[in-house]
Amino acid sequence: MVLRPKCPATVEKFNERALFAHLIPSAWQLSSQKPFILDAGVPCGTVDPTNEYLEKDVADKTWACAGNELYYLVVLKGTAATCTTGREGFCKHNYYSAPAGIDKLDGKLWGGVKLDDFVVGGVNGYHANGDKNGWKLADPNDRKTASSLYDMGIRSPGVVGILVCDTNTALQNWIDEERFGSHENYPCVPLDVVVPP
Repeated sequence: MVLRPKCPATVEKFNERALFAHLIPSAWQLSSQKPFILDAGVPCGTVDPTNEYLEKDVADKTWACAGNELYYLVVLKGTAATCTTGREGFCKHNYYSAPAGIDKLDGKLWGGVKLDDFVVGGVNGYHANGDKNGWKLADPNDRKTASSLYDMGIRSPGVVGILVCDTNTALQNWIDEERFGSHENYPCVPLDVVVPP
């Protein structure tokens, strides 16, 4: 049985949150920022875990916990490395960046959506899909999904469509953007996937 909220204001707030939970990641994608949820591989509460591709100021703005695990909501900007040419040319790796406007995801704007909502919702979708990206959007006409939407709101599997992966996968996708960049799950394409040219 699906319970329905009795107050129209509750329904309106729910719809507003769901709308922004979809529109904000879509805006990041359209602006060529490739948002993804970086699995830190450590328990929540770990202070300043080492990640050489994530600067501390970005980590401080982008972290959230899902379950008891630590994640970061980050984007890729530019290429994986900046190289100089010439006799003593070298390459310096670039860093993951914070998505535009992430500092505004404090629950005061955008229907009350918070950074945690994106991380928990994305991770829930990933786990519900067998720990794989590429899950279908939630279908509110399905009774089980409707019940989940009522119980979990925008954190329900299938509402937030942000990819999830570890730093090795994201980094290799970024380094080999020519190979992986056109795939719908970039920058979280599993490294064993054959991507057609």
